[in-house]
Amino acid sequence: MTPKQIIYRALGGALFFGLLGPPLGGSVLYASLVVIATLPGGSGLTENTSIEAFPMFLGFSYFVGGLPALLTGICAGPLRERFNSWLVCIVVGLWGTALTLTYWFVFTHENPLVGFPHSFLLLGVPSIVAGAAVSWLFRSRSGASVPSLKASAHAV
Repeated sequence: MTPKQIIYRALGGALFFGLLGPPLGGSVLYASLVVIATLPGGSGLTENTSIEAFPMFLGFSYFVGGLPALLTGICAGPLRERFNSWLVCIVVGLWGTALTLTYWFVFTHENPLVGFPHSFLLLGVPSIVAGAAVSWLFRSRSGASVPSLKASAHAV
């Protein structure tokens, strides 16, 4: 692979992850908050979990997850051919989560691990899910075969 191809693939990965990752992570966060609010003993649906708040979650997701998603895409772009199992997609999601937690710490000066597991559930789980799902979509976009669950079991 030439340096020019690496740059193009990194830019393509940044665009793909940067556009799809944050709203997917924001949707996971919103859905989890709605489920928690509606559980017995939960606070019930409030203005933060009403359907009118969903666009706010999508906008906020770009603030929190935009830069980490771009950086994840830059790293994942040239390595797309290596996404041959679900395990690799999950590892990419974990990489995106590490970048998200680091980004949160650098810009807010709040250690996301101090409030563990609450802060991890709010930041980490949506970014793992979004990173793994976008990795899978990114892999299948290349025209190559989509990783199967059976192939993932044999890879482990």
